[in-house]
Amino acid sequence: MAFEEILKILDEAEKEIRTADHIIYITLPIVNDNKLLITAIEALHKASLKIIEALLIYEQIFKGARLYKDKEENFRQFKELAIKYEISQKQLKDIEALFFYMEKHEGSSIEFVRRDKLVIMSENLEIEAVNAEVIKNIIFSIKSLLNKAKKHIKNSSED
Repeated sequence: MAFEEILKILDEAEKEIRTADHIIYITLPIVNDNKLLITAIEALHKASLKIIEALLIYEQIFKGARLYKDKEENFRQFKELAIKYEISQKQLKDIEALFFYMEKHEGSSIEFVRRDKLVIMSENLEIEAVNAEVIKNIIFSIKSLLNKAKKHIKNSSED
């Protein structure tokens, strides 16, 4: 796989980020339906998985890392690369929070809006709540992560 293909994966991630960004900053204030937060979470989840995939493919080609079918194993490897790619602990925590919300959403029996939050309830009645401000912080982290990945891979392709 060439640099162009890795950059194509990163472009796909960027489209997902733009989708989430548009939902949070444009659509949500107009329609005022916090159920849209799930759509933003799903888009950011796809974007983060694509960024991780692109970096691991790059590492696999040039450095000997592996890309697994298991997203948890891929994330573990990704965390090991954090220093190399200048990924902050906050960015890692934001991605973990994103994965947590996505996991809760996928396993939820009911989701509803209460005040300014989307509430996700699991089958055993555990409750998680998320609001637009949390998603805005995650968008910022994922955008920054994408920029770092693109910069690193583009700089490497010029060597």
